[in-house]
Amino acid sequence: MYQETARISLDVLQFGRDQPRELDPDHVEILTECFRNEDCQRLPVRNHVPALISQQQLANAMRHSGVFTEQLLAGHLSGYSMLKVPTSCHLECLHGRHRIEAAREFLLPTDRWWTVDLYLPKLNTNLRSWLVEEYSNEQKPTDDEIYRKLRQYDAERNLITSQREVLHESW
Repeated sequence: MYQETARISLDVLQFGRDQPRELDPDHVEILTECFRNEDCQRLPVRNHVPALISQQQLANAMRHSGVFTEQLLAGHLSGYSMLKVPTSCHLECLHGRHRIEAAREFLLPTDRWWTVDLYLPKLNTNLRSWLVEEYSNEQKPTDDEIYRKLRQYDAERNLITSQREVLHESW
């Protein structure tokens, strides 16, 4: 479930092993060059990165930042608040790996943040899949990535079908 949008330090953003694609240094370099030529566009919605944050982590970060819920909710009108997440805490990003890596290379140490849409970890499967697989302004998936996703969905569908059959038999 969506919580808020805020500016978050690049230092606490990380990517899990289950990302849909491997890090491509060539693509990072292309994005870094785009940042140099066209500026680093961190605020437009199309460039936000979705990340997971627990309710407790969000409350602690808001308290530590001196930010109130109303300020976060009004962010799209007045500019997003900087949410100070302790460096001991890491937020799992669901996509945007190349963007974040390019930002780490391009941005000055005193300006290292990105606009992040924050979600609670217990996302429904469809929403999580949609957020992970959103490919706006990114490379098209390779044939291997498409094949891997098809196999994953097939396995998930088989698991759900098996669970339904077991439930149906128990009625």
